Amino acid sequence: GVEDVFNAILVDGDAIGEAMFYGRGAGKLPTASAVVADIIEIVKHWGSFGRHKWNVKEENNVIDIMETESKFFVRVKVNDKNKGTEEMEKIYKKVEWLKPLEDDSNEEIAFITDVILEKDAKVMLKKASQLDCVDKVINTIRVLH
Repeated sequence: GVEDVFNAILVDGDAIGEAMFYGRGAGKLPTASAVVADIIEIVKHWGSFGRHKWNVKEENNVIDIMETESKFFVRVKVNDKNKGTEEMEKIYKKVEWLKPLEDDSNEEIAFITDVILEKDAKVMLKKASQLDCVDKVINTIRVLH
């Protein structure tokens, strides 16, 4: 069991199973000593409170996600596989088709696109989702290249 000033939390996850996180929690002495330590730290640095100052780099290393390039994994539920594959090739041009592990009779298709800009991928995905042969775009995932 968990005793004294310790707390535990049990998490049950699909991939991890049961995992317990255990450590000092709320209790008389540990909590009181933490509060006292915080007060001492504040008093030691009294008067040094202020705004954080950030250095600005001359070179901007942050870019808009829409300007990044990736491949994309795309999974689509269609009502006609032949028409769906034909239409996806018209929209995405070059794709790598993925085959199901088993002989799958459901109407899903999956592929990996060539390297494209994020903003172009959004436009293509919207076009694909509006096709008559597409019931639903199930998933899209960026793939590092």
